[in-house]
Amino acid sequence: MNNKSTPPLKGGFKKKFIPQSWLKLFLSVLVIYILLMAFTMPNGTSFLGRWLGNIILPVSNQMGFTVNWNFFAPDPAQTMYISYVVNFKDESQEPYQGYIPPQKKEIVIDTSERRLLYAMRFMIIDEKRLSLILGPYLCRQYQGARSIYIRSILEPILNLDAARSGAEEKPEATIMEHTHDCLKEPDEVSL
Repeated sequence: MNNKSTPPLKGGFKKKFIPQSWLKLFLSVLVIYILLMAFTMPNGTSFLGRWLGNIILPVSNQMGFTVNWNFFAPDPAQTMYISYVVNFKDESQEPYQGYIPPQKKEIVIDTSERRLLYAMRFMIIDEKRLSLILGPYLCRQYQGARSIYIRSILEPILNLDAARSGAEEKPEATIMEHTHDCLKEPDEVSL
């Protein structure tokens, strides 16, 4: 018998009509699509999530990939610092403006400066700390100071769309303001 049909494979199955290269390509694209959904849709409000939303949103809703993961990755921390202006007893002396940390918006690398950064965050948590701890400390640092005006500032970070469009920076958001009188004796009851 001269039968030119393909011999059966093990298990009695015959070769499929679909070539293996097409099957591999289809499975590869499917795996990439599912991985794209898994990594993009939990943060669907991101730029990539909104850009690919029309392509992957209908399937990701059905598969349950649109569950938000902002609990684990919230928005980045805002820039936070304290600005102060020292007014001196001598009127001819110019007021001095300073910042805690002194770098203001730059990244703090040095360990001793990081301690100052952590101290600043500790001060901002409670307004009493500005008046009871920071105010007297700054009065001692600047001999001849009459008063010190202290502001704790929080600068929000622009979202990706606003940054891409070249939008102006948001104005500073002042959390607390406090004026400390250096000539007044400290209140021992509040200490």
